[in-house]
Amino acid sequence: MAPAKRTAKKAAKKTTAKKAVAKKPVAKKAVAKRPVAKKAAARAPARPAAGLPTFVYGSRVKEYVKTTSDSGAMRCPEDTLAALNEEIAQVVAAAVKRAEGNKRNTLRGVDF
Repeated sequence: MAPAKRTAKKAAKKTTAKKAVAKKPVAKKAVAKRPVAKKAAARAPARPAAGLPTFVYGSRVKEYVKTTSDSGAMRCPEDTLAALNEEIAQVVAAAVKRAEGNKRNTLRGVDF
């Protein structure tokens, strides 16, 4: 009979251990929200000339300008991006005319 008593004691210990492990849910305290600071009005991005699609996106150009400059402090304002966009449009238009002059319907790298 001794082995049966031991298993009963072990079973009783396991059930009491499980009961002790269970945690009671804790009510969360209400936290007062801080007033949100207003952000500064963002400047309107420089838009390309009328009718031109956007070829250049600023984040990549600005990153390239910083990494290319010797000091790493070169800045790139919005009007620079608009001018770059117009230059790209002119280069693409010239390449299209060259391809058409060669009686091709495909724009190739040699056209640039």
